[in-house]
Amino acid sequence: MQRGADNDDGTEKLDGEYHTYPSQRMYANGATMCTSACYVLACAFAGDFSLRMPATLKQMDIIMQTASWVHAKLVQSANNESLFSVYHVIRAIHRPKDVRTTEVMGTVKPLPADFPAKFDDENDDACLVTDLRTFITSTQPGACALITLNFHTTLVLREQERDGTPGHYWHFDPLVAHMRRFRSVVDLMDYLSLTRIPARIAEFSGLLVARRQGG
Repeated sequence: MQRGADNDDGTEKLDGEYHTYPSQRMYANGATMCTSACYVLACAFAGDFSLRMPATLKQMDIIMQTASWVHAKLVQSANNESLFSVYHVIRAIHRPKDVRTTEVMGTVKPLPADFPAKFDDENDDACLVTDLRTFITSTQPGACALITLNFHTTLVLREQERDGTPGHYWHFDPLVAHMRRFRSVVDLMDYLSLTRIPARIAEFSGLLVARRQGG
């Protein structure tokens, strides 16, 4: 794909819906830092930083450098293991006080209507069980959804309403380093189904990142 002209905000424009950045592979330990990159971006978006989409090239570089540094610490602490789940990443990165997280697991296809949707583990941490479409649809404005499928994590961000106009959905993939805007959850799900969900994959894990109530 040819690289496009720059936007006024410092992002590189591919067309009206896309923005592109340097891939995670361009950073130290970058080949496997997708979850760290998505989580740092999610905290910047949902927390007091109130990062607006699309992030500028400079903002994204800071996010990716931070993720690279954190991922290096994870690798060092795990005897050079390089793949880490959401569980490990959120315990390695200090979460901003105004941000809350909820771990999610579920299926790509819809679950039965009577399937239990919430469990509490021995540490009293809530875990939601849902299907992918419900997870994305229920993500509130100003919140983010980390989605891990086939050992790769991407991020869905939902903008706040502006002047009575519903905010867009954005999808960020740190590996191909594209930020893509969607006007509806239907368009987003069609895109994910066609490009990000292999036919053999039946389950996903994820993380809901949102502003803490009263924050």
